[in-house]
Amino acid sequence: MKWPNQKTDVLSLKLLADSIKADYIVYFKNIRTVRIDPLSSLKMSTCIYSTNEDKVTVEKEIESQSFNVKNAYDLSSVMWNCNSNFECLLVNAVRISSDLVVKAIRQ
Repeated sequence: MKWPNQKTDVLSLKLLADSIKADYIVYFKNIRTVRIDPLSSLKMSTCIYSTNEDKVTVEKEIESQSFNVKNAYDLSSVMWNCNSNFECLLVNAVRISSDLVVKAIRQ
């Protein structure tokens, strides 16, 4: 299968969505780490393209921290457990972005 150009302009996103029969395309941009002594944070923009509206309907910058979100009283947080600062940055970014995507698609 030949994939369409993976640029993020509306036409490229439409071609990609049509080729895989997707209602939404989620992508990330402007991914960077920011050092705030003594911790780091990961900042990035989470974007959602909607085929129904034929446009990017969400573009929101999120920021994740490098701390572990595990909570002994909340079993759902076990899924987001991490063991190192770098792993926590990534896991927390995925968690925050996933929450954003689910909320946006439900609306």
